[in-house]
Amino acid sequence: MEVIIANVFLSILMLMFSIFIFKNVIKRINQSAKKWFIDKLQEYNYLVEEKEEELESLRKQIEEAKRKVKIAEKIQEEPENIFSTEIENKLEKMKLYRSMPSQVPRRPEVVYDIPTPQYKEASFFQNYKQLKKKFNISPKKVILEFIKTHKTTDNTEEYEILTKFRKKFSDKVLYDCSTLEDVEQYELIKSVLTEEEKRYIKLQEIPTGFSVRNLLNQTEERLKDIDPTIYVYLGRQDVKYDDLDKDVKTYFYKNMSEGVIIQYKGKMYDYSI
Repeated sequence: MEVIIANVFLSILMLMFSIFIFKNVIKRINQSAKKWFIDKLQEYNYLVEEKEEELESLRKQIEEAKRKVKIAEKIQEEPENIFSTEIENKLEKMKLYRSMPSQVPRRPEVVYDIPTPQYKEASFFQNYKQLKKKFNISPKKVILEFIKTHKTTDNTEEYEILTKFRKKFSDKVLYDCSTLEDVEQYELIKSVLTEEEKRYIKLQEIPTGFSVRNLLNQTEERLKDIDPTIYVYLGRQDVKYDDLDKDVKTYFYKNMSEGVIIQYKGKMYDYSI
């Protein structure tokens, strides 16, 4: 009997010891699992931070690429650059800028608006009716006859060369030129003139008192005198004669009643009332 009790007691003791060992093993496993999970979670956090940094870097690259694309599109949408890079580069090298306005102001356009007189005579409309009957001209025939008689192409080459030369000078270039001494302006223009331009632009031999602005004013006046455009002014807005010739440009003139006015190469030809 005592042996049985001893065996039972020993079995219980061994069972309790086994349970204690098992619990310790589970506890250690649990701690190891937690530690492993925390380590993996920490590694994941590091990976997430790295990915976030990479994504931020990619985002900045994308934004920069978009900005460059917008700039490129803007440049493509703008008219062809008519400014002279050569002149701007030479001006940059001189390094003689002074404190002056941001740009040379453009000359305001002068518009002459001659008021139409108010006729108070009772017989005006009757007289005008009679005059209109006698003043029976065809603007189209007048323009065609004018083109046949007056249009020439003698100055076409000069006009194209001088136009290209004038387009080299932006407001910025004019401002930069105005900061230079007269001798420096002279040397600058002399160095950028092409052989073609030298045929039509004659520089004074003495550079003292030379001004790029004065040279351009002279060029603009010459362009007006040789402009191949035939400007046609009519008293009606619904009529155009641009199809008669590639150089014809039709404009409305409100102070005209009948006929046509033609402006060509600095001269005015009036066939109107």
